[in-house]
Amino acid sequence: MGQARINVARIVPVLKDANYLNDMRQGALGDRVAGAAHERYNDQLIILYAEDMQHSIRYLSNEDLDRLGIDRAGLREMAVENLGRLLPRMEALGRDGAYMLIADGIHEASLLLFDDIWTGEIWRSGSLPVTGELVVAVPARGMLLVTGSQDAAGLAMTREVADDVAANDPYAVTNQLFVYRDGRFQPFDE
Repeated sequence: MGQARINVARIVPVLKDANYLNDMRQGALGDRVAGAAHERYNDQLIILYAEDMQHSIRYLSNEDLDRLGIDRAGLREMAVENLGRLLPRMEALGRDGAYMLIADGIHEASLLLFDDIWTGEIWRSGSLPVTGELVVAVPARGMLLVTGSQDAAGLAMTREVADDVAANDPYAVTNQLFVYRDGRFQPFDE
């Protein structure tokens, strides 16, 4: 039986907790995740690569990427561009320094990888005013919370929501908060 064709234009990045692959290896999926196409984003997060098939996600293996001839050096950029084309327009909800970014309800955590969101005009223009550095939480794959590092109420609300969602959502990522520094998100310790 032949392998299913992979639509390269639908390869997207999926952010997960850094322990995700180890947890899957010890669970029912076992060795099937051993060759998962992934890279480390920071100490707390990894990026898995998957084919978004509209009604499901198929995680790719390193073997899949080799078979497709995809260069690892450009994989993240390609996947982020693909996701940008597939997502509907992003919206921001919230006020008073605490916000939630919404796209499709599935890929919000992966919005961390869109540098133009975090360095772009939306923050410089004051459209989503935050006090201090940008701090985010991705407690589940479909949730991205934003506040400022010097906003005590925003941080408390973000922390509370992140703790609750990460503990209860079937697609939990992490309750860790991240701060945007040096062109990427790093763990934030208050």
